[in-house]
Amino acid sequence: MKRLLKKASPTALFILGALCVPAFLFQQELKYQLCDGLLFLALAWYSGTRIRLLPALLLLLSVTGAALLVPYGKVLYNLFGFPITAGALEMGFSRSVVLLGLFYLSKVTVTSELVLPGKFGHGLALTFAYLEKFTHHIKLLSVRDLAGNLDILLQTISEEQTTQQTATREEKRTLPGIIPLMACLFCWSLLLF
Repeated sequence: MKRLLKKASPTALFILGALCVPAFLFQQELKYQLCDGLLFLALAWYSGTRIRLLPALLLLLSVTGAALLVPYGKVLYNLFGFPITAGALEMGFSRSVVLLGLFYLSKVTVTSELVLPGKFGHGLALTFAYLEKFTHHIKLLSVRDLAGNLDILLQTISEEQTTQQTATREEKRTLPGIIPLMACLFCWSLLLF
């Protein structure tokens, strides 16, 4: 029991996250998908991940809107001659909840400290480390001069790597092993019962 109350290792978080994915993806009930997605959002918030609501809302609206382009099911109403259907609305919302849930689950379970065995594992760990640095400095990018700003961003990351200085990052709270384990069991219980 003491081991479950200690900080979960990156490998344990990764394994528990991987075990949550099938239960989340195969969930057919939208209300249970939403519960799982909100659970992953709460875990990400608890672990110290900065939650940005505007991009999440834009993703939710754009995926749902794209699903509405293919009418499916009962017509709820017509908007300028374009049918808004219940089936397409539900399917789009479900897909966006799955995308957001997987995104927040990955924020909790995949860290730069994750070490997987073999060359593939080393390459994956390196990719996660660079991705974390890239997302930390994403504010350096702007659409006006994308190529120039991307060059500055990559140079900043390279300088950090060569001097072994890490910029001040938001501190991530450590999750006790019991929390992701309970989340995994919750996802599977919603799927099976």
